[in-house]
Amino acid sequence: MPARVVSHGGWGGRPTGSGDLAVLALDEDAPVDPAAFAPADAAFGEPPREPVAYGFPRGC
Repeated sequence: MPARVVSHGGWGGRPTGSGDLAVLALDEDAPVDPAAFAPADAAFGEPPREPVAYGFPRGC
């Protein structure tokens, strides 16, 4: 499915880097419904971690 990067975390590709994040904009609507978050009490660890969503650009 064609998409374009609309924002990224600037990772330089170094082996010691901590990773990256990219926000993709699809060129057309996805043919499936979006996935739902798992319930907060299903997270691993003690105390359970709280899921965090950073949001999406306006209009998405």
